[in-house]
Amino acid sequence: MNAAVTVKDLAVRLGGRSILDRLDMNVPSGAIYGFLGPNGSGKTTALRTLLGLLRPERGAITVLGEVDPLLARRSVGALIDVPAFPAASTGRDALADSARLAGIPAAEVPAEVDRVARRVGLAERTRDATDAYSLGMRQRLGLARALLGRPRLLILDEPTNGLDPAGMRDMRDLVRSLAHDDQLTVLLSSHNLAEVQATCTHVGVLRGGRLVAEGPVAGLLDRPETEVEVGGDTDAIARALADVDGATWLGPVAPGRGRIRLHGWTVPVLVRRLVERNIDVTAVVPDARSLEDAYLELTR
Repeated sequence: MNAAVTVKDLAVRLGGRSILDRLDMNVPSGAIYGFLGPNGSGKTTALRTLLGLLRPERGAITVLGEVDPLLARRSVGALIDVPAFPAASTGRDALADSARLAGIPAAEVPAEVDRVARRVGLAERTRDATDAYSLGMRQRLGLARALLGRPRLLILDEPTNGLDPAGMRDMRDLVRSLAHDDQLTVLLSSHNLAEVQATCTHVGVLRGGRLVAEGPVAGLLDRPETEVEVGGDTDAIARALADVDGATWLGPVAPGRGRIRLHGWTVPVLVRRLVERNIDVTAVVPDARSLEDAYLELTR
C-alpha cells in the first residue's frame, strides 16, 4: 500500500527537553494504525506535529502527499484530547460552527451536519444541549466534527479513553466502518491494547521518542512455535523426532501422553512422522501471544 503518512528522522524538543528523537514512521493508506507507547513516550507530541501544531527541530513529514502539514490539514480530521464544545450549545450548533470555521459554504452546512451526525449515530440527539451529553456521546460528537469536509486521514488521540465497555465496542465498530466503508486511513493512539489488537491492522510502538517496532499486527504477534500433544511410547516418540529439525521433546504431561515443541514449518513434517509411526497426535496448539505480551517486551 502507498503511505498516507511518512516521517523521517523527526526530532522535537519542548521546554529544552527532547521528546522525539530520530522518529521514523510509515502509515499505509487504508490502514487502521495503532500508535502505542508508555506515558511520556511522545505519542501526543508526534500527533500534534503531524497536524502542524508543533514545529519540529528537524526531520521530514509527508501527509497525504503534502510536505507542509498545514496544507494537508484540508484532508485531515482530528480528535485530540477530550473534545470541548461551547457552553449551552446544542450538538447541531457546535457542528455548524465548526463546519463554518472549516470553510464549508453556508448553504452546504445543514446537509453536512446531518451527514456527520448520522455517520456517528447522533442524528436523534443533535438538538440536545452538549452539557447533557454522556462522555461517549461527547466522543461521538468530537468524531463527527473531525469528519466534517470528508477527510481522507483521521487522527484520533485516545478515542476510547474513559468509555465503558459498550462505548468501547461502539467506537471500535465505528472506526472499522470508517476505514472500510468510507475508505479512510485512521491513525489512533491508545493505551487499551486489547482494543488496538481487535481494531487495528498495523501498529507502531514508541519508546523514548523512537519507534522500536512497526508493521502489521499479525507480524508483531507472530511467534512461530507450536506445541503438539501426543500419546504413545516415549522411546518411539524420541526416534520419530530424530530426523525432524526444530522439534524438542518437552516430556510427559500424563501417563502415555507427552508434548513436543516445534518451530513453524516443521508442524506438518512432525505430524506426518508421528502418524507414520502409529503415534497418536491428540492436539496441535499454536503458541500465540497477545499484543500486550509484545508491547511489554518492546517497552520494558
